[in-house]
Amino acid sequence: MALYYSLVFGLLVTELPLPNTWRVKTLKFVSESQVVARVIHGIKIALAGVLILFVDAVNKMFNVGLEAEKIHEGKADLNAASVIHANKFYAQRNVYLTGFTLFMSFIITRTYVMILDLSSAAIHVTEPEVPVPPPTLSGTKSKKVE
Repeated sequence: MALYYSLVFGLLVTELPLPNTWRVKTLKFVSESQVVARVIHGIKIALAGVLILFVDAVNKMFNVGLEAEKIHEGKADLNAASVIHANKFYAQRNVYLTGFTLFMSFIITRTYVMILDLSSAAIHVTEPEVPVPPPTLSGTKSKKVE
């Protein structure tokens, strides 16, 4: 089997619904593991770098837009038009890629938090509740009424 077929098969197998006990154990491991916490910390650092790249790409896109306006006004060399259009394309591409990466990181983070909340709620629903005795007033003793 070719490598890409194996990768697609592995992806599809991981997307299969897991039994509830496996899902709970997996989510509990992921939410409590120190290794996963370190990986998430590294991902957050990488996303900070992507944010810096996004700001730089937006700045570059505005600068290229100003150069494109100069061409339309006739103040720039007409032979440079293709170079400016290529730079404009690259700048817009970088904005879209970095913006999409940041947006998807937000979506994945929210989905992860929602799944953890749902799994913890499912655990509380499936566990039998221990009856809680009614609260008593501190300092007072109950007296028999005759």
